[in-house]
Amino acid sequence: MMRLQPGDRARLMELLITDTEVNIFLLSVLDRAGIRADTLSPDGTFYGMPDNGPLRAAVYITSGGLVVPFALDPRDVESIGIELRGDVRPRLLVGPRLATDAFWRGIQLGYAPRLFREHRLYSLRPGQLTVEPDPEVREAMARDVEVACDFAAAMQAEELGIDPRTVDSRKFRSRISQLIRDDRFFVLPVGEIFGFQASASAHCVRG
Repeated sequence: MMRLQPGDRARLMELLITDTEVNIFLLSVLDRAGIRADTLSPDGTFYGMPDNGPLRAAVYITSGGLVVPFALDPRDVESIGIELRGDVRPRLLVGPRLATDAFWRGIQLGYAPRLFREHRLYSLRPGQLTVEPDPEVREAMARDVEVACDFAAAMQAEELGIDPRTVDSRKFRSRISQLIRDDRFFVLPVGEIFGFQASASAHCVRG
């Protein structure tokens, strides 16, 4: 196992694009950093296996405790977990079932997960979206940020068991504000609140 560096970007990309749909989030992390960046991610660290040659597995770990593994062979992710044992305490482990289970076995934290959920992965390709949006749906504006933050935080707290504002409220608000500035946040107003909101938070060239 090794901690991946900017020079490993090409082989990390080569691994992740073997399943672009599953790895949209990780690909978006790399895109946000940029090709010429001196880091693969300003918010976390990538670990890979093996040290040399094509990667068979990678694990992304953020400073807030989010862990996202991906592997061609789950045994490689388990090996990364073993190497990181004692150094990492995940708050949230998200990814393909075989990979997350393998990492959990490897890191051996000694307690049961507090919340366990299975999620379906849906994807749309160009030309497949044929339903017209509700005419009241609009792009969010700067004045919407507080309401948008409240609902986004409530969604994450319900879905993932962690209110992002308890981890870093300033960073969370900044992230929502940036999505609004980038025209990637949409709302359906119902009076003073939103009946629906959605954002393109994981954004990358391949996605």
